[in-house]
Amino acid sequence: MPAALDIAHNNILPWCASAGFAFGLSCFFTKRRKMAKIPDLTIMKSNHGKSFAFPDIIETIYDRKVIKFSNPSLLLQLKSAANNTISIINSLPGWTGRVNEFGNYVEIKFAEECLKLGLKYTSPKTTKGGIRATGYPDGFIDDAYPCYVEIKTYADGSENSSFRSFYFSPSASPKITQDASHLLVGFATTKTARLVSGKAHFTDMFLKQVKLKLEFQQNNKHIYNPAQLLQGQL
Repeated sequence: MPAALDIAHNNILPWCASAGFAFGLSCFFTKRRKMAKIPDLTIMKSNHGKSFAFPDIIETIYDRKVIKFSNPSLLLQLKSAANNTISIINSLPGWTGRVNEFGNYVEIKFAEECLKLGLKYTSPKTTKGGIRATGYPDGFIDDAYPCYVEIKTYADGSENSSFRSFYFSPSASPKITQDASHLLVGFATTKTARLVSGKAHFTDMFLKQVKLKLEFQQNNKHIYNPAQLLQGQL
């Protein structure tokens, strides 16, 4: 375990896990541990907004190393797949589905183009052996040089925006099961999110940091529990 994260692992992570807080750029812990009803708010408050190296986070939580990307030939293949994806999407009549689902469409097309180029691109299996569509990361290159891939779309021209756009949610059944490189491929889209502007950026997550965001959260199943809804007139 990285020495720099000893404090985070021994103090911050257990509290986050017990309360269902968000880690990274707004991600939620789902593990449960026997803790006090109210976590130590002093510990949480003092670390809210702090940045942690992404490789340290992955190693601390999953005991897996994030390897610095250093495969030029693979990068060329992935760039070719990205360029082909852009050409194909922009040659079609246009995306007619929901705007927020356009990213999933790009992800599918990118995977198809990777396979056409002979890359062993697949959906990463969880520690339980299953495949889950949601959660980080989206894809995995199962080859001599293993590499996880995350696909993102963003509005062209918003590269300098401070809006949160990357979310990493630790899971009891993670999709990160081995030491590997982690690449994020970002496709710039037009304002209508129906086309790709022609740009694709590759980011090595080995070089990135993520911020700790603490927040209380709940789902609709609990919020709208029929047994607890107000009935009649007050």
